[in-house]
Amino acid sequence: MRLRYIFLLLVSGLLLVCNARGQSDSLLNAYKAAKSTEERANICYKIVTAIPDSKAEVYVAYAREGLSEAYAMDIPAKAKLANTIGVYQLQKGNYDSAIFYFNIGLSTAKVLKSEKIINAILGNIGVSYSNKGAYAEALKYELESLSYYDRAKDVENVQRMNIAIGNTYYHMQQHKRALAYFNKVYPVLRDAKSNKAAGLFNSMALMYTDMGAYGKVLELQKKALEIHRQEGDSQGVANTLNNMGKTAIALGDNNAALRYFNDALIIAKALGNNSLMDVERQNIAYLDAKEGNTAAAILQYKKSLIAAKANGDLRLQKTALESLIDIYDSMHNFNAANRYMAEYQQLSDTSRDINYVREIAVAETKYETQKALRDRDRLSYESKQQSIARIQAVRERNRVIGFSAGMIALLAIVFALAWRIRAIRDKAEEEKGFTRAIFEGEQNERIRIARDLHDSIGQMLSVVLMRLGTLPDLNQAELKESAGISTQLVNKTLEEVRTISHNLIPEDLHFGIVRGLENLCQKISSAGEVGVGLNISDEVRARKFGVAFSLSLYRIVQEVLGNMMRHSGASEINVSMSESASLIILQITDNGKGFDTNSIGESKGIGWKNIFARVNLLNGSVDVQSARISGTHIEITIPQ
Repeated sequence: MRLRYIFLLLVSGLLLVCNARGQSDSLLNAYKAAKSTEERANICYKIVTAIPDSKAEVYVAYAREGLSEAYAMDIPAKAKLANTIGVYQLQKGNYDSAIFYFNIGLSTAKVLKSEKIINAILGNIGVSYSNKGAYAEALKYELESLSYYDRAKDVENVQRMNIAIGNTYYHMQQHKRALAYFNKVYPVLRDAKSNKAAGLFNSMALMYTDMGAYGKVLELQKKALEIHRQEGDSQGVANTLNNMGKTAIALGDNNAALRYFNDALIIAKALGNNSLMDVERQNIAYLDAKEGNTAAAILQYKKSLIAAKANGDLRLQKTALESLIDIYDSMHNFNAANRYMAEYQQLSDTSRDINYVREIAVAETKYETQKALRDRDRLSYESKQQSIARIQAVRERNRVIGFSAGMIALLAIVFALAWRIRAIRDKAEEEKGFTRAIFEGEQNERIRIARDLHDSIGQMLSVVLMRLGTLPDLNQAELKESAGISTQLVNKTLEEVRTISHNLIPEDLHFGIVRGLENLCQKISSAGEVGVGLNISDEVRARKFGVAFSLSLYRIVQEVLGNMMRHSGASEINVSMSESASLIILQITDNGKGFDTNSIGESKGIGWKNIFARVNLLNGSVDVQSARISGTHIEITIPQ
């Protein structure tokens, strides 16, 4: 009841967004008078329909309240409210959340046998799957919905589904089939001024861009942008700007493309559309790579890949992986390229329908072809390096031709010994540095524990001892008071012991590394200064790690997060842990000011030394990439 009255106060705020005072009073009074959860759910849906689209955050709050009222029932209001929340999540780019709510509505509509609601939701589910890149699932739902609307002679929705199916086929690179669906609608909407028409123009412009018909592209994009702006459709404006940026790239005008992408990114941020924000960041990263700023491009693509995995967005995962493969290929970093290609291939293997089988065959052919090309390029590169070495050897031989064979042998031996000694010295110095870092950390820990024991535990126990010594001289009342104070001191001493124990091995680690990292990130986020997100794969969650390994991994993450919080100026940090090819891969990314990674070796603090020392003890490796403004990405790879 208390929650209900709170909600009534929220409903009273409807006066600010409804068109008429009378309508607001009527809905509010009806909600107050409602005697059942079904009545309240129905009134919530009426409230939702009364709030304009520009107040999405407001109407979705009422939709959630109504859905909670009707969750245990199968009524039309439940299906409609779940569909409303799904559409909101779809517009925000949260495709998995959208599908979750759509399925709630769909299951209810099927129980009610409401074909109209069923097919409205089927179409929305199809669009959600298409946007996230699961085209097989998308077509299954979209074609089923289109079939229903054809039978019902629902012209408006037939047009909508034809455009949706055309978009899905376009993303699958099946341009002829896409154009066939677009052309079913274009003659009717050619002169229309609706958002639906603008969406069609945008889609057809993308088709003509791929075909090289840029005159037609610019005409369609101009019409789409004008309509979206007149209709106040910010999402449509952002999509059109994004497409105009792609056209500018095709025309060789990278500066114009960057302006369009940045404008679209600003709108996407204002809308809170995570998917569109990642699309624009990938587009900007593509331009960075073209301009030779590969460090910033790699950093952004890795961030985008992590976000796409968290959101289940297959399409953005694929584009990020393809871009990383191309960049690492160009850098002759074949190991990294092959690793991302294997991940791309594994992602492609999730496809199931006939059209996807063809896509998979193309992807497999591309994989084998590119792998063969990389192998050829690597062999060519190595052969070229060997040729250079042979030429240098010949020149060196010509310079020393006058020396005797014995002198050459002696010099060779001396050189080999010097190189060996230097390698041993460098290795020893490196290990000495790691050992020193660990030793200093352990010494500081011992000093801290000793200080805690002396200053806190020792002093409190001394006080308890002194009070025990005065007991024979006390009367009954004083004895009782002294006993109470002594008990408090003992309890406080026990709390101090638990605190010291927790600092040695965090209590959360008794429940595994996953629980430990979750609580660490939550504690930092709850402080309010920096938000820390955590994404741990199901494979890692299923593994059982030893206490020593878990503690080392926990301290590594703790040290990295401490560094970022102290020095990066970041407002957001993302931590992810996954498993690949018998390796544990830990990635930590911030949106801070970045730094010069060359300064790591010159650092006089113990932070970086501790990180490298702990990773070295686990036979792992550390890769740090950072760019000004873009932030820092740290990837730590540890054998299982």
